[in-house]
Amino acid sequence: IEERQRDLVRHRIPELSYYNFFEFARTGDRLSYERPYFIRRSILVTHGLQCWLHKGEDPFYVEFLANIMWSVCDEYTWALPAHVHGGLEDEEYTVDLFAAETACCLAEILHYTPELPEIVKKRVRREIFRRVLTPFLTKEEPFPFEKMENNWCAVCGGGIGIAAIYLMKDGEGLSRVLNRVGQSMERFMNSFREDGACLEGLSYWTYGMSFFVSYAELLLRRSGGEVDLLDSERVHQIAKFQQKCYFQGGRTLSFSDGSNKDHFHPGLTSFLRRYYRDISLPPNECMASYDDDSCYRWVTLFRDLIWSDREISIDPLEPLSVFPDAQWWILRDGEIGVAAKGGHNGEPHNHNDIGSFLIYRGGEELLADLGAGEYTREYFRDETRYQIFCNSSRGHSVPRVDGKEQMAGGEYRARDVRMDEKSFSLEMAGAYPEGMLRSLRRTITYEERGHLVLTDEIDFGGEFHEITECFISRQPFQYVNPKEIMLGSMRICASKGLSILVDEVRQKDHQGREEKVYAVLLSGRRRKNPVTYRVDFYF
Repeated sequence: IEERQRDLVRHRIPELSYYNFFEFARTGDRLSYERPYFIRRSILVTHGLQCWLHKGEDPFYVEFLANIMWSVCDEYTWALPAHVHGGLEDEEYTVDLFAAETACCLAEILHYTPELPEIVKKRVRREIFRRVLTPFLTKEEPFPFEKMENNWCAVCGGGIGIAAIYLMKDGEGLSRVLNRVGQSMERFMNSFREDGACLEGLSYWTYGMSFFVSYAELLLRRSGGEVDLLDSERVHQIAKFQQKCYFQGGRTLSFSDGSNKDHFHPGLTSFLRRYYRDISLPPNECMASYDDDSCYRWVTLFRDLIWSDREISIDPLEPLSVFPDAQWWILRDGEIGVAAKGGHNGEPHNHNDIGSFLIYRGGEELLADLGAGEYTREYFRDETRYQIFCNSSRGHSVPRVDGKEQMAGGEYRARDVRMDEKSFSLEMAGAYPEGMLRSLRRTITYEERGHLVLTDEIDFGGEFHEITECFISRQPFQYVNPKEIMLGSMRICASKGLSILVDEVRQKDHQGREEKVYAVLLSGRRRKNPVTYRVDFYF
């Protein structure tokens, strides 16, 4: 925090310009506005934490904090352009994720920094009410996030609820806000499967739970112990989701809009561990540092300071984690990690990925689930989302049939999913256009350490079709012979009837950086039906 603060004081607060604000409307680009926006939030959070660390006794930190808080009050909107419809806020303010986060951050900083100048405190309170609390209190029509069942419910609801608890003295008004927030929190709980899985991905579990738990803890204290949102077996199961998504070597489960190098926050995890007792902490190398969150969320970073256990004991990872409702299978054998999924193609933050799987060895990603790409306007439009490589089935380790991909929609789903200690199996013909396949049975078997066998049993139900097995990796490749290829340290051996070709694809990752990805294509054109293809992976 101190290093970040020393770096920040050498730079001016970046401008949020008209040009950058409307760049999203013009081109769909989000980053040109969001980069300076989140630098401003990093300045706000860093100076807020410095004031807390120094108990507000150093006027140097208080002055810098007052300056950035004043500047945040000057912003046209606290929301991001992607969430402000038409770019206009003439009549009412947009209450999105980041407006709620900003209100929460400012309110908690006010609470912990009484040394701030009175004019700053007065202006900040006024802006929190004008932009967030008053609209939420007076608008009868539900805000968009109140109709959702995802992380928005917890982040928006939690941010609003925390700000209200700190700033609202009126009992009736506060009760109305908290009752409404309670409904959003219930919708957030409904976004999880019964097995506790977060279909949006591990990073969204962290995002939503950080606000849910922070709000729940503050509400418990405010209510004198009467209202405890964590006292539920459902929340307990959700709390255990995180520990099932980590592998040795610092890798993480990257299904949906996830990341293969996610990090856990020690504050949130320590708090959950103290509350539930059976919460495990992931490996040390997976712990978040101060700069890991490019959005610099106050709620999470502040609680990393005040909630983290000084002595954190690391627990061994479970050999097998199974989510029967989400249809996820996660196997660990020492440094080796394998995961596969069923599900359907209409999930939150959906990717068309029924039957996809990944392979890790230590810190090396051998077979990839690419996770989240760059968030642009097209990324969240139904008509363009699956033209983006990492969202489409082209960007996952699943077959193509006559060059056709899996289809998007909740009706395209896996069936007859079976999972045990060594294998994962599913019927995935239903992921493809209706009538194309009678059956496509995929079985993934972990034969022994470093040897995985994939078998696809295909029944075309009539005319012959061409099958292309596809495997996605970021590893450099090398042909060994017509039936074998090396991907990094992994050798892939194809069965008879499959020929190997590699496509090089360039895509943008979640931070907007271009990366090189390889699609290993094993094509088969055999006349007999049904047909079985086998692929061996040695790593």
